[in-house]
Amino acid sequence: MILQALNSYYERLKNDPDAEVAPYGFSYQDVSFEIVLELDGTLIDVRPLWSLDNKNYVPTSLIVPGYKSRSGRTPCPYFLRDNPLYMFGCPPKGKDGSWAAKRFEAFRTYHIDNESEINDEQYSAVCEFLRNYRPGSPPCDPTLLGRHNGVFRIRGAQQRVHDRESVAFWWTSLVSCNDSNEAVYGQCLITGELAALAKTHDPPLGSDIPQAENSAKIVSFNFKAADSFGKNQSYNSPVSLKAAFQYSTALKRLTHRESKQRIQIGDATTVFWTEQPSPVETMLPWVFEPTKAEDDALKNKLHSVLTRIANGQYPDEFGDRETPFYVLGLSPNAARISVRFWWVSTLGKLIENLRQHFVDLAIQSEPNVDFPAVWQLLRETVRDSKDLPPQLSGAVITSILTGAAYPSGFFVSALRRIRVERRVNSLRAAILKSHLNRNHRIGRGSLQKPLSTVLEEDRAEIAYQLGRLFAVLEKIEQDGTPQRSSGVRDRLFASASAAPVLVFPQAIRQSMHNLSKIASRPELTKEAAARIRRYMESHLWAITHHIDHFPENLDLEAQALFIIGYHQQNRWLWTSGEKRLSIS
Repeated sequence: MILQALNSYYERLKNDPDAEVAPYGFSYQDVSFEIVLELDGTLIDVRPLWSLDNKNYVPTSLIVPGYKSRSGRTPCPYFLRDNPLYMFGCPPKGKDGSWAAKRFEAFRTYHIDNESEINDEQYSAVCEFLRNYRPGSPPCDPTLLGRHNGVFRIRGAQQRVHDRESVAFWWTSLVSCNDSNEAVYGQCLITGELAALAKTHDPPLGSDIPQAENSAKIVSFNFKAADSFGKNQSYNSPVSLKAAFQYSTALKRLTHRESKQRIQIGDATTVFWTEQPSPVETMLPWVFEPTKAEDDALKNKLHSVLTRIANGQYPDEFGDRETPFYVLGLSPNAARISVRFWWVSTLGKLIENLRQHFVDLAIQSEPNVDFPAVWQLLRETVRDSKDLPPQLSGAVITSILTGAAYPSGFFVSALRRIRVERRVNSLRAAILKSHLNRNHRIGRGSLQKPLSTVLEEDRAEIAYQLGRLFAVLEKIEQDGTPQRSSGVRDRLFASASAAPVLVFPQAIRQSMHNLSKIASRPELTKEAAARIRRYMESHLWAITHHIDHFPENLDLEAQALFIIGYHQQNRWLWTSGEKRLSIS
């Protein structure tokens, strides 16, 4: 199903005059320089084709001949493009000149041997340059070359040499002929046609998947245990040469670092596409990562779209809601690319699930976190982003897209961070709320009703009311002893949320002492101190009215309710004018 959808996507791109997609026998490759020649083969210049992005050298991506990776120790040059080792004989660090000279000689011989057959004057200029060039030190600053491909251009020509019609036609004919002569024939699993089968599925994808080997593929067999019925390598999953090229090229286009149809969260590379052209293809990554939008106009547009989705509206610019929609999550796994998740649905179902995610997540929060990105939520579950479990990001995205329950590790990790750091922010409270509400909706958990976005004074669960009570006790302490270095939250939060009976009786007695201290604050008038004390006492009475006992312990769900009650009571206290009362 995955390969069929990718193959169909390639066919869609091929038939779209506005979409640039590599034809059979070609591929997009990173190119960092071009060699400029005269028609007589004289070297004119070596021009850099990279740009600087945040002090990093970023090569240009061009369609060039060749799509298969090379392996082994025998020099195997590419056609009209290669790295500086082959094109100039530049030895890398740790290798001698003779080792590099063999690669250059292979590159030179390969091109000169085909000169008469191609019969093109610009190609002949390249051959003349290779005949006369002596390998060794590059004819320019080595930093201009980089470690990526170089290509050839004749001075004043509009096209590079490999783009010329006669050269490209010869190369395509050669590839088709070689593939037909060397291939095993069989029925393709993607198209169902009898055709020449691919021994390996190229082009490889690893260069576009962080931490993966450059030669990594989504389908590969490289050990005897994978052989079946005498079939080795990719003959175990028979796919025609054409279909293998098309699905690999489509996937490489989606995963490229400049693609607008991918997001990177942890080690998971997630790509999106639709069966028919739709703006959602390039907009959805911004939906998942709205905080990375740099342009103010784009930010405003995204906020408008997200607001409409959260309110249950379908954005008209997304197109037909019945359009099939595909999401593929990939991650590195040694010499292969692992499929982390795969989801097929329609745009209408996608938007409905996104709306439900935003509704579940909604909670009274600090400014500018109405629609948090997935990476922001995940970041709240670990001490350092390097500690993020590889599987968690994919599981969270899958839950958002499909509407299924959030992974338990998402909930438990957020709860753990709160207990360890004794700090509750809006994102962590939102994670707990979304987990409880989604479980309640699908029939799990013990919530009596869904949690609201704002404070619920009459909520029945004792754990929620205990959280509210703890927030009020903390506020009383802050009003009575504002200069205190460590407060009740630092000392007792973890214990109060797990074993209330051990903490609250003593904490309530201490709050009476703290209330009496309010009157001794020199900056407050007698009337202001009395008003604050009456106000906080009324909160204590209103909350304890809902509490008939202090439980010996709270399970994880109850601890989450405690934290949400604490957070919502805290937000209410500090946004309802109580902050002004305490300092008036």
